[in-house]
Amino acid sequence: MEKPIILASQSLTRSLLLKNAGLKFRCIPSGVDESAIIRKLEALKYTPLQTSKELAELKASTVSNGNPESYIIGSDQILSYESSIYSKPRSKKELQGQLLKLSGQKHQLYSACAVYYKALPIWSHVGLVNMTMRNLDKNTVVTYTNDNWPKLKH
Repeated sequence: MEKPIILASQSLTRSLLLKNAGLKFRCIPSGVDESAIIRKLEALKYTPLQTSKELAELKASTVSNGNPESYIIGSDQILSYESSIYSKPRSKKELQGQLLKLSGQKHQLYSACAVYYKALPIWSHVGLVNMTMRNLDKNTVVTYTNDNWPKLKH
């Protein structure tokens, strides 16, 4: 008998990735307060890589505890610039500030994934992409965020 797969997320993008891979799954949000966890881990001097891994594992383990006979996929992405973690912007103005700060700069994106089964980790991985954002002027950023904020907000 095939074991069920659960994505510990409500992310439409992550759901689409699994659907396009041909997987049958259901979504159960972990309820993890990412902002609180990030603050705690930053206080403990976790690196962005460690933070992304910890969040992915926490999401998977939280959902796995109530669904031990399913494979649980937890994931997280952390954007880092000058060793600081950039969280999802809560407003158009915050997004504009982030884009202008990253304009022309090198930064890192950590993508972590963890799989749990029977409340135990069975696989995890953190990928790293080093990126450089092209130079953006303020007018371009303002126009882009004004035109696209409904699609970009989380």
